[in-house]
Amino acid sequence: MCKKEFALQNIDTAYWKTPGKRFMFGANIINGRVNLSFGDLLIYDGNDIINALI
Repeated sequence: MCKKEFALQNIDTAYWKTPGKRFMFGANIINGRVNLSFGDLLIYDGNDIINALI
């Protein structure tokens, strides 16, 4: 888990040599609890394409 800006800046490092499509989703921390947001989905194919489904 990390901030959105950090994740996007380091997406290649995080998924280096990982085969196939990769998926990320959003989350918020509210009152110390993690609330997942599967509706905020990012799909990365490891090349030049990032699809955001928001």
